[in-house]
Amino acid sequence: AEAAILSMEKNEYKKMVLMRFRDYNPENFDILMKVKYFGTPSSVVAKEYGITVNNLNGRILRARLWLKAEYMKLYK
Repeated sequence: AEAAILSMEKNEYKKMVLMRFRDYNPENFDILMKVKYFGTPSSVVAKEYGITVNNLNGRILRARLWLKAEYMKLYK
């Protein structure tokens, strides 16, 4: 039972960090969701935003680094 509660709590923290990222940088949040969570090809999303695939990959990398830093703040 304790493990289930801890898991639910951890999921809530993850959701909270994602929502903070959405407020912090909505465009990169949208790009991250489309490419990593919905599986849209990078080339399609890059074309939609009028940027290169390399630029899109850089945005995804920065978004992931920001999220990682925020998660680390919660778990330290």
